[in-house]
Amino acid sequence: MREQQDHTFSTHDGVELFYRHWPATAPCRPAPAHREVLGDLPYAR
Repeated sequence: MREQQDHTFSTHDGVELFYRHWPATAPCRPAPAHREVLGDLPYAR
């Protein structure tokens, strides 16, 4: 189970906000390769 982290920060108008964060436990997987669709598409003109 991931450990949560509790934090606060001050907004531009001085209000203190609380938030909770669960950091990643492993690196992200790489994104799939981007592929272009080529051809005679009516909306690609």
